[in-house]
Amino acid sequence: MATIIAFDILTRPGFALLNLLSVLINFAAFSVWLLVPYFLARVPFYSLTESGAILAMAAAGAALSAPIAGRLAERRISTKSLAISGAVTNGLGLLLLSAWTEQTPTFLRITGLVIQGVGLGFFQTAYADIVTAALPLKDRGVAGSLVLLTRTFGTITAASVIFLVFEILSGDYGFLVGFQKTFQFAAAMAFAAAALSLLSHRRIRDPS
Repeated sequence: MATIIAFDILTRPGFALLNLLSVLINFAAFSVWLLVPYFLARVPFYSLTESGAILAMAAAGAALSAPIAGRLAERRISTKSLAISGAVTNGLGLLLLSAWTEQTPTFLRITGLVIQGVGLGFFQTAYADIVTAALPLKDRGVAGSLVLLTRTFGTITAASVIFLVFEILSGDYGFLVGFQKTFQFAAAMAFAAAALSLLSHRRIRDPS
């Protein structure tokens, strides 16, 4: 029976690690959609519409940065470098979110969300390009499905783990400190992905 994809490529250390990095990044990034709405709902001077607009800045950052990342890759900037910079930027954005208090100015909230979204957009664009190039030509039709699979696995895992971490920390320290420490944890995951990518740069094929 014919297989959809040659499974031997999934056992290659560099390719397997690349997909693990995608899981880690999406795991960290999904903390925004899990926890930020709860925080914004506690800020009394935000209306529901204003809270939604602020939250949407993360998605806007990702949407705007993806075509920019594609243009940069076309100019012979390494997609591996884009992936690493995206992971680091994502981590920086999450770290900014971990500093939120009820007195944080709105423009700083937006800045953190946009930076996080830009990092995610850079990483996902570069990751999709690297995965497509790493697969044999006959298997490239499933590259998009593999990208979606790692993204889904990261978000589903985050939905359980991030909430568990938040519940434990908020139970021990209260909502605000629990929120801050949970985002510090998410940022650490993003930085860990960037560090793993740096340490394994010779194992991951770069199409550019």
